[in-house]
Amino acid sequence: MSAKKKPKSEQHATDWRTTDELEIQRRVQRAIDEKHSVTNLTPEHPVFSNFTVRSPTGMTYQVEIRDLAGRSFSCTCPDFRTNGLGTCKHVEATLIRLKRREKSHFRGAEKAGSPRIDLVPGGDSLRIERNFSSLPPSLRPLFAADGTLRADPAEALPRLRRSSKIRVSQDVDHFLETRRRTEERLVLRRDYETGVVEGRHPEHVTLCPLSALSVSARGHAAPCLRRTRVARR
Repeated sequence: MSAKKKPKSEQHATDWRTTDELEIQRRVQRAIDEKHSVTNLTPEHPVFSNFTVRSPTGMTYQVEIRDLAGRSFSCTCPDFRTNGLGTCKHVEATLIRLKRREKSHFRGAEKAGSPRIDLVPGGDSLRIERNFSSLPPSLRPLFAADGTLRADPAEALPRLRRSSKIRVSQDVDHFLETRRRTEERLVLRRDYETGVVEGRHPEHVTLCPLSALSVSARGHAAPCLRRTRVARR
């Protein structure tokens, strides 16, 4: 008797071949198998809200639900930050909880979408993700017609956070900190290159050509770092 073929959805845990769909299925299954404690931090918003999700291990993360149809979510866990899937087991656990305990609200949210005005990272600045037309007139001068923030985020954010009409995404602080570090590293690089030209920094203390120095998308310097030579006596 010939052996039965495994369903396409089944895959050995050590098999490196995978797809986004399969990886999402794995996180959904983990959310089902593990017992997560989910708490809505703003109960006046049953679905499009921010939630605290506590894992069985005791770790606690913050989940943000912004859009169901477009699957616009956020979580502070490391997996969400790095997997590129736009979800994680904590997000999926939150969705499962909403489907079970907020059935009518969840169905309505799927059809109508979010009524909230969400400020999120976008490109090199911040932007209104949806419902820009509902933005209070007093705040519209801060934004371009496409919803991109014109003003300096550091100056505009305190005012935007005070507005009860706008939800500032939990991703904003992480985005701004990454941007700050990137800009700081670029300034340090320019200062070092100028120092080499002016003779303040000897060129031989670098491990690679200056043209190879770069800053990654996460704000970390490339592996080519300065090395201090120890003088021989």
